[in-house]
Amino acid sequence: MDEGEAARLKQAREKLGLSRDDAFVRLRIAGKDISFSSYKRWERGERDISRSMATEIVEILQKSEQEIMGERIEPGGEDLQTVPEIEMEVSDGNGARGTNSNLMLPRSYIRSEYGIHPERLVVMRVRGRSMLDTLSPGQKVLAVRQEGQDLEDDVIYALRGPLGFTVKRLRFDRKEARPVIWIWPDNPEQEDQRRCLNLNDFEEEYTVVAKALEVRQKL
Repeated sequence: MDEGEAARLKQAREKLGLSRDDAFVRLRIAGKDISFSSYKRWERGERDISRSMATEIVEILQKSEQEIMGERIEPGGEDLQTVPEIEMEVSDGNGARGTNSNLMLPRSYIRSEYGIHPERLVVMRVRGRSMLDTLSPGQKVLAVRQEGQDLEDDVIYALRGPLGFTVKRLRFDRKEARPVIWIWPDNPEQEDQRRCLNLNDFEEEYTVVAKALEVRQKL
C-alpha cells in the first residue's frame, strides 16, 4: 500500500475543491474504466495504485470537464449537448425556460450515464437554505426535465408552486388510508415548512419541473 500516492490523490482533489463524486465524473468523461469503489479505495490507501496511474489521475482532475471533452472529441466528431440552466416563470407553460449555460456534454455520455434523451438534461441552481445539509446555496444540480413520468418516493425535484420555484424532496405517505405527498425541506431548522397534501391538492398547487440526478460542485 503506497500511502504517498493515496495522499497525493486526496490532496490534489481537495486543492481543486472537488468532491469524490466530481472527481469520478471527470475520470468517467475522460474514458477511464475505473469504478467509484476503486477510486475511493485508492484515495484512502486501501488499494495499491502505481505512481504513473496516480499521476495520470491528478492530471485529469486538474482539467475542466470542457477541456477533457475537447481532448476526446475531434472536429466533426461526436455531437455535444448544451445543458441549459433552468429558470422559472409563472406565466410560462410548465414554468421553466432554459438560459445560457457553459456546460456541454457528449450526447452519448448523457444517454449511457443517465439513460435519458440528451435534450431533457438541465441544470438547476440551489437557492436558499431549505435543503441543507443535502444541498447548499449556490450548488448546481443536474436534473432531467419531467415529461409526464411517474414521481418517485424520497427524490429531490424542482417544483413551481405558490411561492415560485423551489427545490424540495418529495415523500409518499398515507393518511387515513389515503395517499399523500410530503413537500420536504431536508433542513431540520425548517421543519415547520414541511407540507402534506393529498394528490389532488398537490397537482393543483404544484407543477413538477425536473428530477434531480446529481450535484455538480464545479460546473
